Amino acid sequence: MVWRPKLSGRGPLHERLVVALQRDIEAGALQPGDRLPPQRTLADDLRISVGTVTKSYQEAERLGLVTGQVGRGTFVKGGADLAGEPASESRVIDLSVNTTPLERATACLADTLRRLQRRPNAGELLAYAPPPGLEAHRKLACAWLARIAQFASADWSRLVITCGGQHAMSLAFASLCGPRDVILCEAATYYGMRALAEHAGYRLHGVAMDSEGIVPAAFDEEAERTGARTAYLMPTVQVPTARTMGLRRRQEIVEVARRRRITIVEDDNYPLFSPPSMAGLVPLADIAPDLCFYIGSVSKSLSPGLRTGFLIAPTQERFADVVRILRSTIYANSSFGPAVMAEWVEDGTGFDIAATMVKEVTARWKLAASLLDSPSGTAFPLAPHLWLSLNELETERVAGRAQRAGLTVTPPELPLLNPSLMSGLRVCLGAPRTRADVVLAMTRLRDALDNSQDRSANIFI
Repeated sequence: MVWRPKLSGRGPLHERLVVALQRDIEAGALQPGDRLPPQRTLADDLRISVGTVTKSYQEAERLGLVTGQVGRGTFVKGGADLAGEPASESRVIDLSVNTTPLERATACLADTLRRLQRRPNAGELLAYAPPPGLEAHRKLACAWLARIAQFASADWSRLVITCGGQHAMSLAFASLCGPRDVILCEAATYYGMRALAEHAGYRLHGVAMDSEGIVPAAFDEEAERTGARTAYLMPTVQVPTARTMGLRRRQEIVEVARRRRITIVEDDNYPLFSPPSMAGLVPLADIAPDLCFYIGSVSKSLSPGLRTGFLIAPTQERFADVVRILRSTIYANSSFGPAVMAEWVEDGTGFDIAATMVKEVTARWKLAASLLDSPSGTAFPLAPHLWLSLNELETERVAGRAQRAGLTVTPPELPLLNPSLMSGLRVCLGAPRTRADVVLAMTRLRDALDNSQDRSANIFI
């Protein structure tokens, strides 16, 4: 085929060529199985060295965009029809790590670091940052949240840069709770919260859920029964169930919290994957800023390795308390990850990376839905994880069969606080290296479910 890429941006030619290749694959200008021009031909067309083209093809192969075949050439890999090399039938596939594909972010990183190095104030990245983080980073974090999380009212003066979402969580609860304090949360909750509670001595109390997450009446009842004054909630694409609260449900939860004088710690790490059918959802912290600590991060939208999270306190007094706790533990977060985040927000790269994440996760969800025989017409939550609703015994059986079939899954007991209220299995779709791996993993998982006595598993409720 004839492929004449348009090189744009700044940075080394071979990196710009990789970016152009990925852009044309995503736009459909290059299809799976297309043969790229021979290296010398492309070098002559672009008037660049053959070595530059060779280096770009090697990098593209490392990123999984293409595959080179000796004597035949270089071919576009992957895509919706899963062209390219098949996944190894014997390889173990990890479905336990909730991550998102990182190829696009990786392709952009080197040029970003070079640009940061050339900045006149680059040296401040080596110095101690103020405990809440650099002001410029905090302001750009709010710009990110306004666009990605629909959090237009996010206030940078109450925002602390943290070392990821888990760090933000620990700071919020250190400000709010002491050992033995009760914290209300969903009946199946994020394992990182369980680990924090076990470490700090907090008592987690699971509340019944339905298709939109935590049930307001149950929340009210358990608040009265336990006397809890703190809640940990994940309203958007909840972990592990991928359920999302609608706007009315959010308002009802806020009403209960206000009446019961409950402070909510809102974990909003997945707003990028908010269901299209629920467009315009705002965080609980936007509805009731005086009641909510807000936790965000770029781990699921840009890269977990940036270790960049955000904690917005409900008041300046709480903000000061969080800063005091942070100063007494790590003093301040590293500025390197936040600097990359800020650069990507400022030049728009971050929003392009996020859009690529959504596109890839959408494709993987559709593959999973098709292979697991989901109901037709089902609306996709678009989360990088899905939830298999099974009774407690069948959950253990399916997990065991999946493991014997070469799948690593989240241990069923980790997210569950009360199996009588909620049981099932979380399956992560972002960790497999390629879509071909997703197909192989879902085929194995389907076989594990086919052997189950309970075929009422529903991955969307």
